[in-house]
Amino acid sequence: MSRLVECVPNFSEGNNQEVIDAISQAIVQTQGCVLLDVDAGPSTNRTVYTFVGQPEDVVEGALNAARVAFRLIDMSKHKGEHPRMGALDVCPFIPVRGVDMDDCVLCARAFGQRLAKELGVPVYLYGEAAQMASRRTLPAIRAGEYEALPEKLKQAEWMPDFGPSSFVPSWGATATGARKFLLAFNINLLSTKEQAHRIALNLREQGRGKDQPGRLKKVQGIGWYLDEKNLAQVSTNLLDFEVTALHVVYEETCREAQVVNRLGLDSLSPFNPKERIIEYMVPDSGPEQSLVDKSLRAFVREVGARSATPGGGSVAAASAAMGASLACMAGLMTYGRRQFEHLDTTMRRLIPPFHAASAKLTALVDEDARSFEACLEAMKLPRNTPEERDRRAAALQKGLRQAVAVPLALAETVASLWPALQEMALCVNVACQSDLQVAAKALEMGMFGAYFNVLINLKDISDDKFKNQIRQHISSLLQEAKTQAALVLDRLEKRQE
Repeated sequence: MSRLVECVPNFSEGNNQEVIDAISQAIVQTQGCVLLDVDAGPSTNRTVYTFVGQPEDVVEGALNAARVAFRLIDMSKHKGEHPRMGALDVCPFIPVRGVDMDDCVLCARAFGQRLAKELGVPVYLYGEAAQMASRRTLPAIRAGEYEALPEKLKQAEWMPDFGPSSFVPSWGATATGARKFLLAFNINLLSTKEQAHRIALNLREQGRGKDQPGRLKKVQGIGWYLDEKNLAQVSTNLLDFEVTALHVVYEETCREAQVVNRLGLDSLSPFNPKERIIEYMVPDSGPEQSLVDKSLRAFVREVGARSATPGGGSVAAASAAMGASLACMAGLMTYGRRQFEHLDTTMRRLIPPFHAASAKLTALVDEDARSFEACLEAMKLPRNTPEERDRRAAALQKGLRQAVAVPLALAETVASLWPALQEMALCVNVACQSDLQVAAKALEMGMFGAYFNVLINLKDISDDKFKNQIRQHISSLLQEAKTQAALVLDRLEKRQE
């Protein structure tokens, strides 16, 4: 059985795909190394690589990756949410199979020594490879980050384990060491960056310093905001899950946050191979891309094409989804801000319905197109015999009812949002006034679209009782939408005055 060591180098580049790919190739092209994962973060401006191999191979793979980074990354221009001090910020070695921690300590020392000698950069040993207690934890070594290095390197207590004590602006410094497997666990929050970081400070072992330690042992944590995902996040590392379990971190975060948007880890439910294994998730025949997965340009182009779908129903759903999202945005621009701190409880109550409705309405964009296609398929059925005509008629009626159900669901979803929108109009950050005005009209437009699509599909349904009930219901929803949208606009206009 071969000996396996895992190496997880973190490089300070998360946006330039050419650099990310070049480092990947350096690892892949190293004999004996198998690249398992590449996780790039635009907001953190950091990419985490995971690869395995025999001890001597992973050391060589890490060195090859570092050589590429030395050419392509300039730390003097680096900005990102994640704490960092070097182009290759940290490079841990982890025992996997047939090796122990001592073997990984040897890997870290061999790597650090060769890196410092070849590139002429400062290298620190941490974790199980640390040669002094003060350097055992990564946050201690990285304190002050890249910006503090010019002065820090002049101090005798921070003389590198390998390499010069001089500052290398383009590189910074690197920490390498040996450790157990850690669990990187992120929890996404409906909050600001500052609120997420306060939660992290309360939970992580380091806390706010020696006098204010956090509650959870063997847990590192930081709060930040991911612009590319439009959410705040408490990012934690569980250094020893046997000391602090995953569920404890989650529960303590919930207790602190009061409202959790969604987990950064989706594997807490029972394992379903059809949902979790790639080969099962991807159908044998490549399906067409869904409407909502297309770019906006492609979606608009498809709406304008010579085809029955996507049509007015899909456009109405998209409009309503945008309206709900705008209301959600206006709430988030109010929540967590010092001048609106008294509204935090209100916004925690008002924002989630819009967030949920946006997801539901977005799904209806595709559902509407599919429901109409069912009607078109029914129309193609043969009708040469009485039996075939009966089957065709039944299929058509079923398809028409579904074609009614989708825009009706759209209308009912929009109708459920008016009370929250009315309340938000009275207190939302006035800088978002125009956004909430557009939200009201976008939701009203979605309702109009739902109304017309329900009526057009109702006319060919044979059940008169059903037709009358639905017609009355959708008409009342439309009338209410007109009234409610006008009231929202009036309230917002009065706030401006």
